[in-house]
Amino acid sequence: MSEVILQPVGARLGDYLNEHLRNPNCLEFSAAVAFVKYSGVRQIEHELSRFSARGAVRIAVGVDCQGTSVEGLTALLAAVEPRGQIWVFHNENDSTFHPKIYMFRERDCADVVIGSGNLTAGGLFTNYEASIALHFELNNAADEAVYRQIEGTIHEWTDPTKGTSLRLNARLMEQLALNGYILTEAQQRDDSEENAKRAIRNFRKDRQQDLFAAGSQGCTSYRSCRAPRAQRFRDVPTTNRRRIRPSPEGQGSQIARNFRASRCERLCTRILGLAATIP
Repeated sequence: MSEVILQPVGARLGDYLNEHLRNPNCLEFSAAVAFVKYSGVRQIEHELSRFSARGAVRIAVGVDCQGTSVEGLTALLAAVEPRGQIWVFHNENDSTFHPKIYMFRERDCADVVIGSGNLTAGGLFTNYEASIALHFELNNAADEAVYRQIEGTIHEWTDPTKGTSLRLNARLMEQLALNGYILTEAQQRDDSEENAKRAIRNFRKDRQQDLFAAGSQGCTSYRSCRAPRAQRFRDVPTTNRRRIRPSPEGQGSQIARNFRASRCERLCTRILGLAATIP
């Protein structure tokens, strides 16, 4: 059984995720996404936080091409702690990490969405996106084989032994920011041509250290599109966030209302203050 999710008309990916996170029979939520922004996390953080308190969470996130923000990663980590796991995947060979997979497993069945929607407001609700939702009966040998293949891929993308995946914590967040892997959302909006050229020219030679390994896959001659390291950081107020229309599930979310006062907001402020001191 399958379902096509074509947004923004009709079904939306964000609604699908919130509905499944509320399912009391769901035991595990796994995902792999290329880009994460606060605008997307805030749409599911309430249900994700409640699910993480009772179920297993494992999410692989990419940091290529400036697509994932400090605020997005910080909010996502706060939503799944202390039990859930967020893994940052990056290959120094410049192969872009670009999947969008969301998996929900019950005892005898599972639902998997594979499509084009990132964990951003556009990817979940407002962009024109296409995804297919697949249902697997795990007591069926053919269904289980396909499901295990997808599950195994996400486990591979969250395997620290290869050096391309690191489990996210406060210390790694600081290192990602200082070495230019992630930017604040205000900095991401500064997309002038001169800054883009400087990013490509200076990123590798100015980085303090490579945090990830160069995996065997990927073209080593591809020129990186990532941001330069922390010399571009400025002291930008983190409260200047664009508001988007919340989904019905996100209305009145206590987590969203308390975000500025939460520990993850203080971590954002710490990262910005630390980066601003670098010449």
